Amino acid sequence: MKKAAVSFSGKDSTLALHDLLNSNEYEVKILFSTVTDGFNRTSILGVREELLEAQAKSIGLP
Repeated sequence: MKKAAVSFSGKDSTLALHDLLNSNEYEVKILFSTVTDGFNRTSILGVREELLEAQAKSIGLP
């Protein structure tokens, strides 16, 4: 299986992640996202870093 890192920030990336996790071609190894300095939130949707970490942990990914 090909190893993959997935940019994770919202609904669209969650759907892409779902598809990859259910594929037989890719193994998702890590999620990544960019957050603003000082606010610790994603730029576009304003998702808190703590929430991103909790979501990743809930599906067993760093």
